[in-house]
Amino acid sequence: MPHFHLMQKTIEAVQHSEHPTSKVAATVSGIDLDRHEFSVSCANYWPDSILKMGLARHAKIGDSSGTIHAETAAILKARITDGANIYVTDLFCPNCAKNITESGIKNVYIDHKGFDKDFAKRRTVDFESLSMPLCKRAGVSVYRLNRKERIIEALFEAPEDFVAEEENPVALLSVPEISDESLQNIVAQFASVHRGRKFAVALAEKHGPEEAVSYKALIARAHPALGYVMEQDRRMIENNSGKYSFILEPMNRILMNAARYGLSIRNGYIYSAHVPTSREQVNMLGAKLDRYFIGDQTKARDDNGHAALQMLTDHNVVTVKTL
Repeated sequence: MPHFHLMQKTIEAVQHSEHPTSKVAATVSGIDLDRHEFSVSCANYWPDSILKMGLARHAKIGDSSGTIHAETAAILKARITDGANIYVTDLFCPNCAKNITESGIKNVYIDHKGFDKDFAKRRTVDFESLSMPLCKRAGVSVYRLNRKERIIEALFEAPEDFVAEEENPVALLSVPEISDESLQNIVAQFASVHRGRKFAVALAEKHGPEEAVSYKALIARAHPALGYVMEQDRRMIENNSGKYSFILEPMNRILMNAARYGLSIRNGYIYSAHVPTSREQVNMLGAKLDRYFIGDQTKARDDNGHAALQMLTDHNVVTVKTL
């Protein structure tokens, strides 16, 4: 079966991780826009632009590590993730669970050995209390895969006709071209819609059959993860005081939806109304996006976003302008 082959490919990708203690890999497998099967594997890694800063690998970017998690790395590298499968060596954290659900992935396969590692023992509570519920709400099936015994065990299997509630989906609009004018027009239009809320915009290319190219704008605001409705789940969302949040930030939503629909975001044509969070800034570097506009640089979710931006601009890793 291809599931066992793809998990073996994922296990082999672990050797590419340079992390000293937590070596993780993931493979995304799906069908691209030309209806061709593909699979891409990635280990967790530090983007070159962060390594070139001359900081130690353990240094924080704001309150975020400088690494791109393997699951997120594979999603960013995939050709298209809508309806795809992802194979992982270890239990995935809630942040990766949010990215998996937002990217349109439908099935997660976890290597059975991942449940027995010390790494898993540190993550079990978060995996059971957040990662799994996030997948269940989004209708993402999760399986434990044993390569040696050739067994696939369902931890959660979504009904085939399941449709997750999506209160505020990322907007996807056609634009005539990728230009400063196009970006300015979209930002002006949605600034009035979102009325001071944190939102983000990115212009992207879509390569269709026979190399036909169209241009798209993705627009997102911060919102609870797929399957959660703010009014209905407000108490759960607002009372959560742990390390992880139910909220998915705008730029992370845009990165995941670009992957979902096979879009290539054009560097330099990205706008965030407020300073992105530390993790958003690191993930953007993982997507090779280091030039963007910020509407109001005095506003951020927290001081860590400001600290991350200061560090990255001081080291000439990113270039930020005001639109």
